This record gives sequence, structure tokens and C-alpha cells, in this order.
Amino acid sequence: MSTGQRIIKSLAVAFGLFLTFTIFFSIVGGLYAFTSMFSKDNVIEENTSILLNQSTENIKYLDIDVNSSNLVIKPGNSFIIETNNKHIKYKIDNNELKIKEEGYHLTNSKLKSELIITIPDTNLNEIDINTGAGNLNIDSINTEKLDIDLGTGTTLINNLYSKRADIDTGAGTFTINNGSINDLDLDIGVGEVKITSNITGNSSISSGVGKLSLNLLNTFDNYRFEVNKGIGKVTINDIEVGDNSTLGNGTNTIKLDGGIGEIVVKFKK
Repeated sequence: MSTGQRIIKSLAVAFGLFLTFTIFFSIVGGLYAFTSMFSKDNVIEENTSILLNQSTENIKYLDIDVNSSNLVIKPGNSFIIETNNKHIKYKIDNNELKIKEEGYHLTNSKLKSELIITIPDTNLNEIDINTGAGNLNIDSINTEKLDIDLGTGTTLINNLYSKRADIDTGAGTFTINNGSINDLDLDIGVGEVKITSNITGNSSISSGVGKLSLNLLNTFDNYRFEVNKGIGKVTINDIEVGDNSTLGNGTNTIKLDGGIGEIVVKFKK
């Protein structure tokens, strides 16, 4: 693909994302107005209640699907589910814990839906997280495979350890502070992304609209970069990199596909 084609592609992606989120918020606004007129059932309570509190050692898979709730994941001694949303349900199927917000519920309450999940300090086989219009805050997570699909909101992840991670960001800021990620597949939507972590294996990062700051907790000698840039500038180790470029001879490969916005890659000194 030529530079001109990539620029056209980047502009088309940006315009498509703009239309998508414009339509999304128009629909949400309409639903809010409708439910505010007719709904008297307040599904959001002032205080959270505990749905589950047990030490379940055989749980190896965690599947979380929320629509409008703020999601917090933190470490602890057992699996605990807390929420103030009446429509959040869970079930345990063999060795999988599934947590789901049923439907898309809008009320005229000023309270925000909250879901707090405590996970034992153990290595899970797989964690799947799907969010809609809400913030995501994770304080330490360790899993063989991580799959995150985000909607709109702010995401903050501290201490992420995974042997394989597939992350699709939506619209909003996305931050990872510390960790080690192998075989990262990152697809950036709209918003600023900041990642401070060790990244190993064969990884791919596709940038959308916004700045990507990648602070690798390793030295430049350990990496090989394959760069296809869009409109935005790409800087690796304080060197501006051109289109269709290869930089470095390390054992860990990162493919960078630039879009609209700057990409800055720095390393551990």
C-alpha cells in the first residue's frame, strides 16, 4: 500500500469512526430521553451489594460484559462481585465465571452504575472484557490470554501480565502502567494511548486517531520495528522513522501501522 493510499485509508477510518460515535451518542441520547419520560424503575442503587464472595480455585476463565457501568478489577483473596446495578448477573459454568449487564438501562438517576470485581492472586487461563459507555480501572491482572474490547470512556491498567493480549480501544484515553505483555495485538480507535510495559514476542500495533506513547521497559537492542506510517510522525528512540521502514535487529518484533496522530517509542535507559 502506497503512502497516498494509507493517508486515504486513515482519513476514511477517522471519518468512519466519527460517524459511528456520532450515531452511537445520538441513539443513546434518544434512549435516555425516552426512558426518562416513561421509566420509574431506578435500577441504580446508592450503595453496592455483594453478589458473590467465595474462594473458587477451579475458575480459570473470566468473561465480563457490561454496557454502561464503570468497571473496577482488583486483586484479593477470593472472587468477589459487588455492584449497585440490579441488572448485573453472574453464573459459574464449569470453570468459567460469566458476569453480564443485561440490556442497556438508562435512568434519570444521577447515580452511576458500578461493578467491582475482586480476583484472587492467581494466573487465569483467559480473561475477556467487553465494555460499552463506562470507565475501566484494573489494579493488577495476570492471565495467559487477555481479550479487551472497549467502547467509550477512560481506561487505566496497572501491572498487566499476559502471554497473549488482544486489545481494541474505543474512544477515550487508554493507559497501561507497568507489566509484561507477550504477543500484543493492539488496535487503537480514537484517543490518547500511553503504555509503559515490557513487550515481548511478535506484536502488532495499529494506530487510529490520537497520540501513541510507547515506553518499553527494555533496551532498544532487544527489538525490531517494522513501520508503515500514515499522516502522523513516528519517532523511535529519538529517531524519526519514514514509511516502509525497518529499524533494529532484536528478537522481539513490533509492527507499527500509523494512522492520524503521532507515535513516540522510548526505551529503558
